[in-house]
Amino acid sequence: MIRIMMISGPALGHVARLSLVAEALKTLGDIRIDFVVPQFSQHHALAKKSGCEVHRVEIKDIDRKLPALPFAEQVELLFESLKPDVIVQDCNPLRWMVAMRFPDCPRAIITNSFLMRHAGFETHQSMELEKKRDVFDRLREQRHLPRLESAFDLYHATETLLADPDPLVEQFGTLPRDVKNAGPLCLEGQEELPKALSELQDMALFSMGSTGGLEAYTQIATEMHRSKHIGPTIYVGTRHQDARETGAFDACFDWLPLSPVLERSSVVITHGGTGSTYLA
Repeated sequence: MIRIMMISGPALGHVARLSLVAEALKTLGDIRIDFVVPQFSQHHALAKKSGCEVHRVEIKDIDRKLPALPFAEQVELLFESLKPDVIVQDCNPLRWMVAMRFPDCPRAIITNSFLMRHAGFETHQSMELEKKRDVFDRLREQRHLPRLESAFDLYHATETLLADPDPLVEQFGTLPRDVKNAGPLCLEGQEELPKALSELQDMALFSMGSTGGLEAYTQIATEMHRSKHIGPTIYVGTRHQDARETGAFDACFDWLPLSPVLERSSVVITHGGTGSTYLA
């Protein structure tokens, strides 16, 4: 039996993507998959449905802003007890993996090309590291880990797998040797469009997923309406009730089947989460 440990961040995008990978791996033979996710994630049922043994790591409210150390301490105990042959991770590594001491086994990272060093962008992670450089340096020293030269160092392991459409990857040039594109991967339901959207065209889709904010996107939607050069504005994400109360959007939903919505959309505004990035 091959034992694989999957380590996910709490957001829907990370849990869903790893769950789909797990579901595919389970068809290959005698494989056990232990799925590790922060306890407060609302999406762990996806991993259980895909055939994984789910381990929910408790993070106290006081540690929510920087959960890396308590997360590492508990996951390292799981390394000892479960003895994985392979580790696969999909998360914000600066938030969840920066204090982690890994066992001596192959490790894969699933991520997106625009988060990698070779894309040439500043990212949320690179800015956060420099903003709190002293905190992260002390944390790494405490854990006997080398100082991070860059947040991009956290995106390299035995192999890094990108989950992007080829055109998105190709614009950034040649990939490093340890990076491969595995192609787009997202949770795509088979549901039909809600009746309220079935006749609409040229929509401006605000696809915010489980972690996208609201204030900036409300302002964008309001400016779109003022310009009178855009069709109906549609919000989809977990803050759909708050979005509805702003009055900035013509319709708000917590979930939509993405492909048929995109066929009717002329522009997509997204926070970079699952589905909206891979398909839009």
